[in-house]
Amino acid sequence: MRFIHFIFLCFFFGNVAAHEESVSSNIIAVIDLKKVAKDSKAGQDIQRQIKQLQDKARENLTSFEKKVKEIDSKSDQSLESRQRVEDLSVAMYKMTRDERTRLQNLEQSAIEKMNIEVEEIIKDVIKEKNIALVITNDAVVQKSPKCMDITKIVIKRLDEQMPKVDIITEDAQAKEQSDDR
Repeated sequence: MRFIHFIFLCFFFGNVAAHEESVSSNIIAVIDLKKVAKDSKAGQDIQRQIKQLQDKARENLTSFEKKVKEIDSKSDQSLESRQRVEDLSVAMYKMTRDERTRLQNLEQSAIEKMNIEVEEIIKDVIKEKNIALVITNDAVVQKSPKCMDITKIVIKRLDEQMPKVDIITEDAQAKEQSDDR
């Protein structure tokens, strides 16, 4: 019985050792996706466009707010006037909320476009470098200095392949459709 137990242990540890050898020959890489989004030309282009859209929305909402205040200051204190000002204030709140949601959706859509390209680039790097596994920096607790970081490679290729991401607003989409007619 001890002999069978010994053979089992030898077989088990032999397989563990063989498995460790095969794992150690595989390359594990990490990528910092936040850095890709922040430092790549595409990511910076998205942020620039979103900032422009935010500034324009802020300008429009400020203008609307001034009109509401002007109406409020000129109105008499009747119940009807107060209700009209209150309705305009509620409308302004809804416009602000809707605009914030619209901008978040536009940004998310642009990021998704960029991420599709990033995924393709990562697939290419995996093939070229014979990488077994790519994980994000966020998922790493501790890594060896031998661990490959492909962040710079991905940023460089993304800059070459997709330096800009077009954010298509409803206005631009409507104009594009009218130009097609």
